[in-house]
Amino acid sequence: LVVRIPGVSPAGATSDGLVETLDLFPTLAELCGLNAPAHLQGKSYANLIRKPDKTGRPSAYTVVSRGAQLGRSIRTQRWRYAEWGEQKAAELYDLKKDPREYTNLAKSPQHREIVGEMKTRLAKRELLKAIPNTVRVAKDVVVCLDAKTGKRIWKTEAPGEPTGRKSSSTPCVADGRLFAAGSTHVYCIDAKNGKRLWAAPLPKRGKGPASSILVDEGRLFLIAGQLTAYDACL
Repeated sequence: LVVRIPGVSPAGATSDGLVETLDLFPTLAELCGLNAPAHLQGKSYANLIRKPDKTGRPSAYTVVSRGAQLGRSIRTQRWRYAEWGEQKAAELYDLKKDPREYTNLAKSPQHREIVGEMKTRLAKRELLKAIPNTVRVAKDVVVCLDAKTGKRIWKTEAPGEPTGRKSSSTPCVADGRLFAAGSTHVYCIDAKNGKRLWAAPLPKRGKGPASSILVDEGRLFLIAGQLTAYDACL
């Protein structure tokens, strides 16, 4: 990546900081004195341009395709780990000793710990990518993810109020149903397929995030400004 900003980037400077392609938009916005849209996933690296000795991202995430095959990769300053379709088709490279990536270390017993660490990093990035920003959009969103891979199984959306409560409560799963409080309503969702079974309004005088939900003997309890009970079997 080559960047030159007259009067900003030091002449002839280089940086080892990690950045991602989606960081370009917020970077340009900052350099132009503009506010980037709040929903962007990228982060500005304008400070890295001004001071190349600063650190960038702790890791960089990429997705590429080879024909119909999709590959996901995570890299740090030292290592790059990739999975092609499934975890057994994995790659691990030591970028310090093998910058051209000739030797795949994914099946090396000596690198088992590094493989586990990088696999976890990759899964976390997949989780963050799948979870939408529920604070800055006018929707209440519930997402079900595969805990092993981070892949999204289903997503349920409903109209919300971004100017109201700033976060939702911790959801509760009971009897094959998921119960969650959003910005204006409490929802009952089929945990298997994401189908919304019912929604009931939260108390109008409730302010701030709701408490965690408790389901007991067919009733749902939560605090959102006041203690409220709902019939969980509506």
